[in-house]
Amino acid sequence: MTTNLRLTQIATVGAMVALLVCSAAYASQFIGTGRVLPFATDRWDVWTSPSHSQIVVDGDGDTDLDCYVYDRAGRLLGGDDDGSDYCVVSFRRPASGNVVLDIENRGRVYNAYSISVE
Repeated sequence: MTTNLRLTQIATVGAMVALLVCSAAYASQFIGTGRVLPFATDRWDVWTSPSHSQIVVDGDGDTDLDCYVYDRAGRLLGGDDDGSDYCVVSFRRPASGNVVLDIENRGRVYNAYSISVE
């Protein structure tokens, strides 16, 4: 009885560790916050891992934000220019490293935002 209970506990702990490791791979990483002035552009250098990446910019709701991601050579990797201030830019890269994130405020007042990478 004690052996079966011990094996069950070990299996449960192992499953929990595996779940945490797998979920950490998909968790978002908070990068920072900012405040872009009216009709201005904020520029961020953001580190991303290789393969598929996603940068999320979540504004305060006051204005439209447009977001664009460029590689080190200045090539556009992706963008989000809909009419909201919630930007999701998905892109693929062969190697890890910094990308440039431009956040453009299309409104007449500032917009406070947060950035995360998924």
